[in-house]
Amino acid sequence: MISRIGLVVILILVRMASDFGPGVAQSAEPANTSGEVRADSLPSVEDLALWVEQEGGMERVSEAILTRIMALSSREATIWVQLLSVVEQVNVSSAPEAIRAVGMGAESRGLSGSEVVMDGLSGVPVADRAPLLALAAHLAEMEDERRAGEIRAKLLEEYPDAPEATEVRFLQAGWFLGGGDRILDGMRLLEELIVGTPQHPLAPEARRLYEVNGGRGSPNSRDDET
Repeated sequence: MISRIGLVVILILVRMASDFGPGVAQSAEPANTSGEVRADSLPSVEDLALWVEQEGGMERVSEAILTRIMALSSREATIWVQLLSVVEQVNVSSAPEAIRAVGMGAESRGLSGSEVVMDGLSGVPVADRAPLLALAAHLAEMEDERRAGEIRAKLLEEYPDAPEATEVRFLQAGWFLGGGDRILDGMRLLEELIVGTPQHPLAPEARRLYEVNGGRGSPNSRDDET
């Protein structure tokens, strides 16, 4: 089974290639070039959710999601990588609705999928809420970056030390730095990431963005000025 850190690295690489690669041309990718697996031949989203509900376990579903990831282009696979990371962390009872929500996202209904996740948060174990919020933000981002930003802000406010928080800080910083009047907020989030998690795989890119956007010196050696 692929490890959580492996999933995170895959997700980071895919998202950085599509969202944080200025000057890098994006080319269309075929869904599959080997002919070995076709996405339309895989179990449906509803099948995956029912397997969890009926079998009470994740192993079969995780393998099916991983197979789907390998059959899709990097852009299409991103949301499934996020889902695989989530279902391998959360309680089995939280997984079916997350799977159905991602199915909506795959059908270009990311906001609807996001709200399915948000509506169910109060009924899931507290330990499951941060990964589910990260998933909801990613789904919302497909259609409405502002709504995604609101969900990311909720995660950072309520679960600042969750494993998902580092990537969420990076994504939120990227959004703030992309325009508007919240550049300073974006720089603050980058500083938090660089100082708080200097060994994280995202730290080098956070440092680069910090410097590109006018940050001076090393945040690691500075007192927090905010």
